[in-house]
Amino acid sequence: MFAIGVNREAAHLSGINIRRTPFMLFVVTGIAAALAGAIKASVLDSVVAGTSGAGFELSVLTAVLVGGVALTGGSGSILGVLLGVLFLGCLQNGLTLLDVPTFWQQMAQGTALVAGAALAYFAPRAAR
Repeated sequence: MFAIGVNREAAHLSGINIRRTPFMLFVVTGIAAALAGAIKASVLDSVVAGTSGAGFELSVLTAVLVGGVALTGGSGSILGVLLGVLFLGCLQNGLTLLDVPTFWQQMAQGTALVAGAALAYFAPRAAR
């Protein structure tokens, strides 16, 4: 996936099937999402279709960006994403324990998202 994200043509020339690999990634992601939905439904004893995952997009994008994955593709690691998830979980848990209103929790998460995007944009330029 890194090779396809960096340079599609080079990945194709190196023998990677650039049509099947992303398709299989979507299949695995769909299976993982279905499993997560089943686990969430079993914990809650019921799930309302269309609303149980609302709002998680911002959390996922923030965790991935804070974890060091570039939006343009080609860089990042699973360890970085796990650290991003850990950071975001600690942030949300800490703000909840401090009785911070939900609006301000979302503002803190949005600030972390902007900081992660800025880091992903400026860090490679600073390294050069």
